Amino acid sequence: MKTATRDDVEGYVLTYPDHWAAYGLAELPPGSLGDAEVDYARRLAGLFGLHSRLESQSGGEGLRRLMRGEPASGAGLGTIGEALAALWRLSRSHPRLGDLSDDLAERLRCTAGRTVERQANASEAARFARPGLVRSAWFTEDGYTQMDHVRHPLAALLATLPVLETQPRE
Repeated sequence: MKTATRDDVEGYVLTYPDHWAAYGLAELPPGSLGDAEVDYARRLAGLFGLHSRLESQSGGEGLRRLMRGEPASGAGLGTIGEALAALWRLSRSHPRLGDLSDDLAERLRCTAGRTVERQANASEAARFARPGLVRSAWFTEDGYTQMDHVRHPLAALLATLPVLETQPRE
């Protein structure tokens, strides 16, 4: 007799966009993914692609703000980029996921652009007593930052470089 799982009882599978899982999948040797891993990688790509799109439309005021919410923290934005980069690498090394490569690259470039836009620039940093500690950092809308708001965006931007290197220069 099969025991019912929470997913069976509730009628849906809880899907969580896990950037660490994307990192782990990207480290697997080519040809080693089974059907379950390919399906999971595709779900992760869809979830992180959606998060990238929603983040690109977040902020602002009025109805846009109400519908798309406030911008992600630096850590949140960075983990989106980290996952997209890992999944892009995975799509390049595993033929069964190769069809995702271009879409993941597009989402990653968008997320990287948003990440750079959200960094504190020199003029913003100049308003502070120690601008060198502020410039290039990421802050929430209420001015808060922490280590994860810096390390995740930096990791994502560094992970984006191979995608940018595959692009023809204009």
